Amino acid sequence: MPQWLGGGNSFGEGGRQAVAGRLASTADEDWYWFHSTPGESFTLAASAVDGPQGFRLELYDASSRLLAQSTPAAANAEQWIVDYLNLAPADPTAYYVRVVSTGARPTVDYTLLLAHGLTFDREPNNAEGSAAQALRSVSGKVLG
Repeated sequence: MPQWLGGGNSFGEGGRQAVAGRLASTADEDWYWFHSTPGESFTLAASAVDGPQGFRLELYDASSRLLAQSTPAAANAEQWIVDYLNLAPADPTAYYVRVVSTGARPTVDYTLLLAHGLTFDREPNNAEGSAAQALRSVSGKVLG
């Protein structure tokens, strides 16, 4: 059964939330779910704890329809689904995330980040000339 990404070891509404997980074998998969409001974009980013380990993210709707698969990310994440825009008319819309092994390693410890309505920083920005602009949230706080 999918875990709710919204309390305890799960994601919440708005902002950004993270969860740590483990794929215990190459046949294992983890499922999570969260809500998104129409017109809101979100990003899912995941990294293996011990470096690249061979897994992917899949995004599904409430009808079990595959909407997106992750692509290899920049230096700050291993896999991601970037700036997915919720065009569904219902409010709120349930989305499901599947974390699945690609078989490269027998076990994978990972972290999964959900960023609602925020832009996920895409590297590189490790020098003054490539610095990213700090964005403010609706509440006026800098998120980072």
